[in-house]
Amino acid sequence: MSATIGSEARRPWFAPIEDGDAYRRAGGRRAYNARRTFAREARLRRIVEMMHRLPRDITSLRFLPWGSQQKLADRLGVHPGTISRDLKALRDESIAARGAEDRG
Repeated sequence: MSATIGSEARRPWFAPIEDGDAYRRAGGRRAYNARRTFAREARLRRIVEMMHRLPRDITSLRFLPWGSQQKLADRLGVHPGTISRDLKALRDESIAARGAEDRG
């Protein structure tokens, strides 16, 4: 197994590794990505819940009161850029859903 300390740990990234090591690494990446996906979906649900608490005339995802994104980021413990990407994803999803309704 190549998970030892020493000369094997300094092998170049392109050096062949054993199948078991490759499977463990792939499993670790899948688990890590699954945790991130779950956290993102939970965060998106919380953002939508928080948006529903805002007055109806300002619940447009495009126009939020000044400082709202920072407040959301502080409350959820993430960077404001993460909130920006989340809001963009929600906007895109909303636009796609409206387009599907119009075609349907």
